[in-house]
Amino acid sequence: LEEFHKRGISTFIVTNGQFPEEVKKIKNTTQLYVSIDAPDKESLKKIGNPVFRDYWERLNKTLEILATRKYRTAVRLTLVRNENMENLKGYADLIKKANPCFVEVKSYMWVGESQKQYEYKDMPSMKEVRDFSENLSILLENYEITDEHTPSRVVLLTRKDFIGKEKIDFSKI
Repeated sequence: LEEFHKRGISTFIVTNGQFPEEVKKIKNTTQLYVSIDAPDKESLKKIGNPVFRDYWERLNKTLEILATRKYRTAVRLTLVRNENMENLKGYADLIKKANPCFVEVKSYMWVGESQKQYEYKDMPSMKEVRDFSENLSILLENYEITDEHTPSRVVLLTRKDFIGKEKIDFSKI
């Protein structure tokens, strides 16, 4: 990461939160994303098919570490119709623990290898993603919806104290 930054290259890291000790080692990155695939332990086991027995503890430890980072952070929720679009309070509690700069709520997209696990009908519509995001934002008092991209079926929530600071200052990387 340091070598990339020395060359003025931005770095975006995405993790499913299963390696908290590795996340802890990241001193600087342009943005760190943690995917939260489900709002509770039982759902995560079903959806995520975890390798580790302590998968829920690992995710929560990663979210705690995320809250201590000084660089840009994001939590990504990929919604799958009839799979993980329940328990908004569970998602809100996990997001509050992580205190990310951004929350990206996106629809599962029926592409690539995922077509073996899900069907086309499992993709939430943009309206469903928007409704979910609006309801989630009610539980997240420190966030507001700041953007969306309809073709990608994505809604962005930004932490209120970060609004206006969204632009990346590459000179600080």
